[in-house]
Amino acid sequence: MGIVNLKFRNHNIQFECDNEERVITLSERLKKKIENFSNIKGATDTKLMFLVALMLEDEVDNLSKELEQTKVQLDEESESNNDVLCDTLNYVAEYLENIAER
Repeated sequence: MGIVNLKFRNHNIQFECDNEERVITLSERLKKKIENFSNIKGATDTKLMFLVALMLEDEVDNLSKELEQTKVQLDEESESNNDVLCDTLNYVAEYLENIAER
């Protein structure tokens, strides 16, 4: 387990983690999101973090909805494929029965 040193505005943050590279990458992405709000006059660090947290929560919510829609579409496609497979198997079974009767 390694120690990561991160800088957020005027704060130095240090903590232990298993994947230092990933944490640093995520930290850089978070800094970029915070920069989008840095033009807000008088914004405190707490306000900036809260705004970014809201934005991230909105992204998570949108992705969750998109994932659910994708699951529904896949279920519908799977059901449709199952219907086609059943129809094909029934056709093959009838064909084989007809051959067996000859």
